[in-house]
Amino acid sequence: MNAPSIEFGHSQQTKRVWLTAVILAVFVVGTIFLDLIEANFHDTSFYLSESFLFSSFWLIFLPLLAAQFTFFSKLRPASMRIMGLLLPPVIHLVTYPALVWIISNLFFEHTFAYWQTLQYEVTTYSFVVLVIYAIPFLLYPYIQKKQEDKSNKDEVALPTTSVEFVTSFLVTEGTKRKVIPVNEIWYFSADSPYITIHQQEKNYLFNETLRSVSTKLNPDQFVRIHKSTIVNLTKVNFYQSRLNGDYDITLMDKTVLRLSRNYAANFKEKFRNTHPDTAE
Repeated sequence: MNAPSIEFGHSQQTKRVWLTAVILAVFVVGTIFLDLIEANFHDTSFYLSESFLFSSFWLIFLPLLAAQFTFFSKLRPASMRIMGLLLPPVIHLVTYPALVWIISNLFFEHTFAYWQTLQYEVTTYSFVVLVIYAIPFLLYPYIQKKQEDKSNKDEVALPTTSVEFVTSFLVTEGTKRKVIPVNEIWYFSADSPYITIHQQEKNYLFNETLRSVSTKLNPDQFVRIHKSTIVNLTKVNFYQSRLNGDYDITLMDKTVLRLSRNYAANFKEKFRNTHPDTAE
């Protein structure tokens, strides 16, 4: 069941890498072309090797952007993601003049000074660097939501016949390992990359996804009500419409959960089966 989502993630990442590589190649060629035009305009010499050397500024984006997209998915707190936004530009600004110095020292008659290249880079390209590395920071929530939506659409209900569902979960509480019966669980909520198991008075982080947990639970008792929530029907007191297609579910302990319109029909059917005497 997990293979399609993994394959989807890898194919999407490959497409992003290729698209980024093509865009950067265009920038490299464009930079060289502009250098040629400028040399002709000012009637100065044009050296393809030097132009290509300095256009390596664009090539550094490829590994750093790939790393940025990869590590954003692992950086949970907002403060860590801000580091993921600021660190790549700093690495880029420091790496580029070093790369120019090393290559020119090895293959050119003239070595370009590190600090001179750094000063030129900061005054000319610092704004470009900040803007480009801000793109993954802005796009990642959209990409993550798109992948979650696809995962939800691809999710297939497993047959309930001849299936043994789990009766408890083993969780960590401080230095202890504790067994929680599923009947004492009120609901599960997503807390990427983990989920939170909610009891009446305690919550526990659990190292799985909602999708994997849902395959282990009895679907007649635990129902998906939102892309980030699974609820225990036996703990539901009532639900009421928000008049916009969504609903509010109130549990026995007064906790209110959101029921998305995409999951409303299935929830209502399972709720009626669990509470046959309950009227609409």
